Amino acid sequence: MSSVTITISQRAVSNIAQVQYAAKLPNALGNFLLAVVELFKQKNFESINRSELLSEVKNQSGKPLSSAALSQNLKKLTDLGVFSKESLTIAGSAATVYSLDSFDSLKLLPEPKPRTVRRTRDIAKRQEADLKNSDYAYLSASKNEFARNVHDQVFAGILDAGMRLSAKDSRKEIITEMAIARQPLTITTRTRTAKEDGIALMSDLGMVRILLSWARSDLSERAQKFLDREGRNPNPQDMSNLFSISAFALTEALGLKRTSGVNVDRVVDMINRLATTEYEVDASLSPWFREKFSFSSESEIMRFKFLNNLEIKLDERGTGDMFEARQKYAPRYFTFSFDPRTFYVLASDAIQGGGYHLFNSHAELSLDRSGITQRFYNWARAYIGGTRPKAIESQWFSIEQMHEMLVPSARLDNFRRYFLRAIEKKVVEGDLESGYLKALIYGYYVTVKKGEGRAWLLNVTRDINDPIVGLESTHQQMLRSELGAASV
Repeated sequence: MSSVTITISQRAVSNIAQVQYAAKLPNALGNFLLAVVELFKQKNFESINRSELLSEVKNQSGKPLSSAALSQNLKKLTDLGVFSKESLTIAGSAATVYSLDSFDSLKLLPEPKPRTVRRTRDIAKRQEADLKNSDYAYLSASKNEFARNVHDQVFAGILDAGMRLSAKDSRKEIITEMAIARQPLTITTRTRTAKEDGIALMSDLGMVRILLSWARSDLSERAQKFLDREGRNPNPQDMSNLFSISAFALTEALGLKRTSGVNVDRVVDMINRLATTEYEVDASLSPWFREKFSFSSESEIMRFKFLNNLEIKLDERGTGDMFEARQKYAPRYFTFSFDPRTFYVLASDAIQGGGYHLFNSHAELSLDRSGITQRFYNWARAYIGGTRPKAIESQWFSIEQMHEMLVPSARLDNFRRYFLRAIEKKVVEGDLESGYLKALIYGYYVTVKKGEGRAWLLNVTRDINDPIVGLESTHQQMLRSELGAASV
């Protein structure tokens, strides 16, 4: 365990009275910050260490705080911009220094609401029940139209961080803490099935891309038929959030032999995982996420499933023992609906015409079986996006930082192994042995160089000439026209 030192900036000392805004934080986190400030006052604002802080928290609350909880609290406050973090090596030993920099971000947090977490969860459950009665109930309940340029990222850039990196990961529940728009989010991923399918895998993202692309094309055909019949373009609520596709078509789309029972079984496993994996998002500290993804624009607890209402039509496989009837049948067709947010974005993109703007990705990416490559691409689309190349070409990340941004819930050693291996497979220049490598991963250049000791540093930029993520891609054109954002 690395040593932890906490310091305080002169700016924070000068504005120490602003610690009153800690009242806007959840009780436990707010009390933790108050304990930090109180200890600084006792020590005349000199640096404090882990053991001193743990002791002070226990003195104030009467309850001990674990080292893991201490780290989580510091991370949440760092994500909020209250603390800054620096990792150092001192006399050959790892050390982490947190600096209490500013209380400014706390002032921007909404005032706490006078209701309990139980009450919030009850409201979320009632909203979900209402949505089951109508695919479009959220349209009348929502206070604002979804921002489409953001919403194509919910299952491809945010929630996918809570998927499993490897099938060897047998966890039944995964808790992922991350920051989006510099605001903390907690994603709890679980599966509500007794089957062995488990939580969705990052390699299942290839199937996600196939389903989204196919559904969007299907919706375009429906929109054209509606126009021919009604003489006007449909609205999303004019279209049904219900789809049906054959297992054989999905098997072929994955580049597998459709006649193989093993391959069909693999498709079934993917669909089952995508239909049974639930993502519960705690957005208590993220007004941005609530505004963008909550049906009411206010809910703190939100639950998502990529596929809903899954039905499977069975067909005779033609094999199996006559005494084992279950073995004689295999899935032939899947019928399902998408998460309403996803459907609304799909339908809107299909209706507008002029080429698809959202859910675009390289065709060959759907065939890539590397889960970490799939996750990296989603992260890069969301994080790098339309950022000016010059703004990021000098920005280098450590493996530890990439781990926190891509798969913070996975073991660091597993992430390092999977990630570096995936980069090596896409190399265009150099190699790891020489201490310098450059790879091209579906429109994103990843440069890896040797740092101090055994450390690796990484830089990520986009290929400005790439047809999917480059300057003239339809997504970038949409950003320029709808948001007025400069992308070069």
